[in-house]
Amino acid sequence: MDLSNAPAKPASPLSAGIERICLVVSFIAIGLMFLVVALEVVLRAGFSKSLGISDELSAYFLVMLCFFSLSVTYARNGFHRVDFAMEMLPGRGFALSRIVGDIISMAFFAVLIWQFTRMEIQAYQLNSMAPTLLRTPQWIPMLSMVVGSSLLFISLALSVIRSIGAFLKAPRKV
Repeated sequence: MDLSNAPAKPASPLSAGIERICLVVSFIAIGLMFLVVALEVVLRAGFSKSLGISDELSAYFLVMLCFFSLSVTYARNGFHRVDFAMEMLPGRGFALSRIVGDIISMAFFAVLIWQFTRMEIQAYQLNSMAPTLLRTPQWIPMLSMVVGSSLLFISLALSVIRSIGAFLKAPRKV
């Protein structure tokens, strides 16, 4: 059972699809953020004008990038772990600690998704708008928090299922 820090191949088409979608959305967010900031720089430097919305749009793209990159970062083992301590666990303890850690992460993200969804529904029902020039309905940028966190939750669940299978197949060592 390979539980190293090396990026693992997606274990299923669903895992690969989630990772691909998240990568594309993250790249789009970075590209749009770059375009907005570059346009703002050109307008200010060349024409002494400003879009007046570049900071707002960049913030929305940053939130999108942060939440959609969670699943990709997890799939590629990009989060910090204390492997040196986990590797000292006897037998299948390392695999078991990964399973427990993923389940705890799932519980944490289940609460986050629940709260993000409540916040999103409330913003939609109240027709809450950003107090900015664009007057963006606040549920729109909040949507990336719900979707990105949900995709990470699905990735964690698939990892737990895969890890349990590997744990059960691994030889017992003492």
